[in-house]
Amino acid sequence: MWMRSAAPEFHPRANTPPVPIVVEPAALHKHNHMYYRHVDLQTTGQKLSSRWFCYHNQVWQRNAVRSGRQFIKHVVPAVVKPTRILWNELIGFVFTVFTIFFGAKTVRLLIDYSKHPPADTAMPVVNLSIAIIPTLVAGWFAISSFLRARRISRS
Repeated sequence: MWMRSAAPEFHPRANTPPVPIVVEPAALHKHNHMYYRHVDLQTTGQKLSSRWFCYHNQVWQRNAVRSGRQFIKHVVPAVVKPTRILWNELIGFVFTVFTIFFGAKTVRLLIDYSKHPPADTAMPVVNLSIAIIPTLVAGWFAISSFLRARRISRS
């Protein structure tokens, strides 16, 4: 039968012999804690809330607020910049679609006008000019949105 030796065996790579580890419970809630206030409730005749006894609740709240501020300080800029870039690219895409839509109608009016010029030339010219204006405005918004997204991404 295998028997365990009384002397502890040393590991070949260890520098020291094995030592038993003793872990004591945390002293946070003990009465000898440095922030624990000893108040005799019988002498005061009052009922005190737990906030008078322990300081760790307030410390935890301060640390939570500080950690929240640090989180917001570091994470929000990292999220806002890509969001602004994506927003400007999305707006640029929408206005590009509008430009194509308005541009197709403008080209169709221009081809119809050049094939068969009507006797009354005022109305087709007005229609053509009304079609050109939204095409140019939508194209300008599309180009400026893509340029703004590029400028944000390089900053």
